[in-house]
Amino acid sequence: ETSLGIIAFNQSQQSAIEDAIYERRRKYPEVEALFHTGLSEPLFVKNLENVQGDERDIILLSMGYGYNEAGKFLKNFGPLTKSGGERRLNVAVTRAREEVILVASVKSADLDLSGSTSLGANLLKGYLDYAEHGVDSLAREIDSIIGEAESTFEQEVASALIARGLHPV
Repeated sequence: ETSLGIIAFNQSQQSAIEDAIYERRRKYPEVEALFHTGLSEPLFVKNLENVQGDERDIILLSMGYGYNEAGKFLKNFGPLTKSGGERRLNVAVTRAREEVILVASVKSADLDLSGSTSLGANLLKGYLDYAEHGVDSLAREIDSIIGEAESTFEQEVASALIARGLHPV
């Protein structure tokens, strides 16, 4: 049996997901099996701030940020923009034992973070880029950092760190 967890980026997104699931459970009784308490790891719906310690085989990471009615994309990413937001994102993307499925209505190019000092928001943009382009996004990052390195040793260390998911400065 494959276990499933859903992580939202904030409490209001979590509530919206829970409401949608409630309606599905009411309308389609077969969905109820996902919530059977006899399962060793029943489905959960949590947000970035309360998911620590929970793991599942597959995690659906739901990014419910996007353009508003006026066509503007706001740079407020809730818990991610606060101090320590980068740790919350790290916890969220490491909760899956097998696979993370990112659900988002925007692409990394939509996140104009010019002037933003939020490490969490910038890491989110990088994660979206990775989700869209896979390892090619890491190669672009390596190229940009290698251009700043002062020695071959620094280039090799930067490449090794990036390959392990770290972001040398």
